[in-house]
Amino acid sequence: MVYKVSYADGIEKDLAHLDKPLREKIVNKIEGYLARDPQGLGKPLTGIFKGFWRYRFNDYRVIYRIAPKEILITVFRIGHRRNVYSKPVN
Repeated sequence: MVYKVSYADGIEKDLAHLDKPLREKIVNKIEGYLARDPQGLGKPLTGIFKGFWRYRFNDYRVIYRIAPKEILITVFRIGHRRNVYSKPVN
């Protein structure tokens, strides 16, 4: 089963900070790879990010939430690992 991928407001801003080839690789990994098995490929987060998952792509992280009943992944943040956890997700 392939999950539908949705992007939260603000993702455009996150993606604008990345160069175009990297941006395309990350989006392709999310939609073509992560959408097939979001729980198996991701890792659940704790603390202020409890309820969210992260997917690692080199030094970059994708923060997302899984809605299994709707078969939906909502991506909330994409960024370098040193910055992506700097503030809580709304």
